[in-house]
Amino acid sequence: MHCPEKQVGASFKEWLTLPDMGLLVSTAFNVILVNLSHGSASTFLPLRSAPPSSLHNKLIIAMTNERNIH
Repeated sequence: MHCPEKQVGASFKEWLTLPDMGLLVSTAFNVILVNLSHGSASTFLPLRSAPPSSLHNKLIIAMTNERNIH
């Protein structure tokens, strides 16, 4: 693995990982978060408020071959 001298973006230890941080993302953005990956699926609802009822704000993240698709 080649590591550039000047790091661009966040290091791996600073990434948000799913499903560990699903509730955090859902609550922070007040969205229904759906995480799809090979062999599993998770849905997270905001903790502090009800999900929007008329316009459901959804964030769907699909993991395929270790790459994410939003």
